[in-house]
Amino acid sequence: MTSGIDPNDFERSNRVLMEKITDPLRRRHETNLHSLAKRAHPSTRSEDSIALDPAVMIVVLEARAASERWFPHMATRGNYWTRLQVNRLISIGIPNWCSRHGLLWPESACEQVWLLLDMLHDTGILHFDSDTIEELREPLRCYGQLDENGRPGTAQSIQQCRCYWPTRRQLELGLEENPPPMPDSFDWYRDEQERAAS
Repeated sequence: MTSGIDPNDFERSNRVLMEKITDPLRRRHETNLHSLAKRAHPSTRSEDSIALDPAVMIVVLEARAASERWFPHMATRGNYWTRLQVNRLISIGIPNWCSRHGLLWPESACEQVWLLLDMLHDTGILHFDSDTIEELREPLRCYGQLDENGRPGTAQSIQQCRCYWPTRRQLELGLEENPPPMPDSFDWYRDEQERAAS
């Protein structure tokens, strides 16, 4: 008999903790959850669409709000979203929020971000200066490995990752700064390691 932790028990206990942490926050996000629940209701969605997970959606919404506090340059005007903000949310915001609350990162977090962005876009409340819905989905497809319907597991490889770059529109509007060029490889890391060793 092998000893150790059953991964299913670990996931169940993480889920229980997530429900306990997010339940008191439901009231704060009631309007969004109601809109998303109507949109994701089985009678109104296709077989390919994403089901709403209220606890994970609250994690997403809380992480978004926390990201704006941690990174003041992400402060939004209403429902203003950029590709960079989506990338920061899924690669920094959600993991940080979960870590601060002793949670594992929920597997369906990227799907819930997709669902949220779709709702904002389809209802017309996404800020007019936001990136296009296709651009907003790029980090979810690249980093989150989602397919064209926002579902996991069958994502096609993206030719070139642009998740860390502002869109042309954001640069033209002056709403995002052009970041310094990123290296094409990790040669810079090796060079830094060699420099530090000498």
